[in-house]
Amino acid sequence: NSFCTLLANGMFDEELRTLRSMDKREVVTQVVGLGGVVTSALILWKILILVCFSESPIVVVLSGSMEPGYYRGDLLLLTSPNRPTAVGDICVFKLDGRDVPIVHRVHRIHEAPDGERYILTKGDNNMGDDRNLYDPGQNWIHEKNIVGRSTAYLPYVGFLTILLAENLWLKVAVLGTLGFFVLTNKEDAQ
Repeated sequence: NSFCTLLANGMFDEELRTLRSMDKREVVTQVVGLGGVVTSALILWKILILVCFSESPIVVVLSGSMEPGYYRGDLLLLTSPNRPTAVGDICVFKLDGRDVPIVHRVHRIHEAPDGERYILTKGDNNMGDDRNLYDPGQNWIHEKNIVGRSTAYLPYVGFLTILLAENLWLKVAVLGTLGFFVLTNKEDAQ
């Protein structure tokens, strides 16, 4: 434990010395570089949205309701294929007035006489369907509630996202440390 503390103190001391030795031009260059990284990430996100035809092309499974297919922390890639939703599809849907999307399987589909399609979902690991998740009196969701369908997944890759969302102190520590190292990273002139 004391070795880690000494190592961390030594690393931060060196980074602080680097930061103090920078002139204004070098600090501005580092900030602009950080802005470039953030901008690149946003551009990649928008490209992914266009390629996947989904407003939210990547989601993290937040509960165990889809086990054993998907586990908490799995990262899902979503697409919106040009076909109607079918029974058995694993979909991500958002309910009106709620921020957190839900990953569940299409359990049943009801087509009204006017052609409107209504969907009933269920988590694979849940005893009953999702009517208890819907608004009171609502027995089906509309197809427009579906954000996308699961196309691929990476096991447990999204767990860091869950940890950061559930622990504000961890989020501040990780982002602060990353920002600090990015700003103090000084490439050697050769």
